[in-house]
Amino acid sequence: MFKINKKIIYSLLALKYIANKKSASLTSAQEISDSFHIPFDTTAKVLQSLHRINILDSTKGVKGGYQLNKKLSEISYLDVLKTVNEHRSLDKNELEQAQDENFALLNITLKLNLKVNEVLSKLFLDEILEKELDLDDLKIIETSSSTREETPDMNRTTTNEAQEMVL
Repeated sequence: MFKINKKIIYSLLALKYIANKKSASLTSAQEISDSFHIPFDTTAKVLQSLHRINILDSTKGVKGGYQLNKKLSEISYLDVLKTVNEHRSLDKNELEQAQDENFALLNITLKLNLKVNEVLSKLFLDEILEKELDLDDLKIIETSSSTREETPDMNRTTTNEAQEMVL
């Protein structure tokens, strides 16, 4: 499962900040840290993680910094989640041990994890970062807990559908 922790928030803030810059100029970790009053070290580590998976391009040096290597519409929330949280899958030995101990629980957990990952892989950052929260979105969350609606088969899940499915 996943948690929305500070590293995720810092990553999303940094990506939005870099994407909103008018010019293709480089953005330093210090600039982002100062803009949002967040810790420099964590900001720098998050940016390095995003660079490692090619979401950001990096230029070293005194006038160096980061710029987007992909459009926000090409970056899924799951990409950021896996990178920043250092997501890892269970290895073969852990799966075998879990099967021996309690296969039913493992089966349910794996199915749930696969479904959540499927939804998050279709939730792209442009949907999260470029659109303002609509109060109707909150009503959907409230009503989704009382009624279950079938999600249409689409290539991309909208923010509303993702919120309904995750909750």
